[in-house]
Amino acid sequence: AVAWHPGADASAKREKQREALAAILDGEQLRADITVLAFPGERATTRFVTLPFTDAKKIDATIGGELEDLVPFELDTAVFSHERLETVGDQSLSLCAVAPREQVAEQLDILKGRSIDPRNMPIDVLQLYNLYTHFLAEDASKAEIPSAPASEGATDREVGGAQPVDARLVVDIGHERTLLCAASPAGVAHVRVIRTGGADVTSAVAKHYGLDWQAAEDGKHEDAFVASTRHPAPSDAAQRMSDAVARGLELLVRELRRTLRAIRSERRVRIARIDLVGGGSRIRNLAQYLAEELDVPVAMGVAVEQAVERQVDASRRAAHACALACALRAVAEKPVSEIDLRVGEFAYAGQMRHLRRRIPII
Repeated sequence: AVAWHPGADASAKREKQREALAAILDGEQLRADITVLAFPGERATTRFVTLPFTDAKKIDATIGGELEDLVPFELDTAVFSHERLETVGDQSLSLCAVAPREQVAEQLDILKGRSIDPRNMPIDVLQLYNLYTHFLAEDASKAEIPSAPASEGATDREVGGAQPVDARLVVDIGHERTLLCAASPAGVAHVRVIRTGGADVTSAVAKHYGLDWQAAEDGKHEDAFVASTRHPAPSDAAQRMSDAVARGLELLVRELRRTLRAIRSERRVRIARIDLVGGGSRIRNLAQYLAEELDVPVAMGVAVEQAVERQVDASRRAAHACALACALRAVAEKPVSEIDLRVGEFAYAGQMRHLRRRIPII
């Protein structure tokens, strides 16, 4: 990943990212038999589609027509994929993802120049569901709880008296983006990408202390702390840092509240716990702070970090969450998000090329 100042020129940023990617791919330690290329969630559109039948072939044949009325562009300029989430009686619920065709081609061309042909091209935010099924669904690690118990009565009334299904909201706080995925035993319930992250905290620290960008970034990694009612700042210096960090988190907190309201309004699930991953989750006391701000139990994704503890230094484990989630798409032992943009003209052909090489030997 390339940490980049939010005000930097976009084209220069893309060029630096390409250089970084080339350096990574040239490393022998990253040679692999299977490559997964994640498509950015903010460039894709996701929709839930309910159909009055359950036959898989019929769903495949008609879901494109249903999507045309739900997305703000023509489907012939896009690539779409779907997966069936659940069947209730004679109805089926599917999750669909749509991405601009030219952007899918652009992503693939970047790796084609390095002679790499990805087997799968999932949506990055949907891959957080893989972390839920493999590590978080049964994770009983301690969660920080709100200062006052959350009121459950209102939520139950919102769903017409029926007890809602409990879900977890996996929150991956990155440098410039935060990925959100609500997951339950029935599958993905909600996804969203928020254009905020650790860079906003760095900007707030830089402004508060009058520092340049790099000094603020270093200071954030070393001393970032945000106070809460249960864990107040232990000193004036810590309180000053907390004030700066809280300002940098304002947009994230506001959008998380909006997301929780949106999930409730769908009347499908109840967020019983939030699990934090991503490099931006390393701010000290962030889980307790968010639990009090959002009135929902919040935990650090310890089980996800443990999965990479032999390969990654402790301070960087949380930042590898999305990469781990994408790797699970290819080697999963449990259910994963099956949406894949390598369809139609972009379908993966590597398996056939491998077979052609092997036939003479066989």
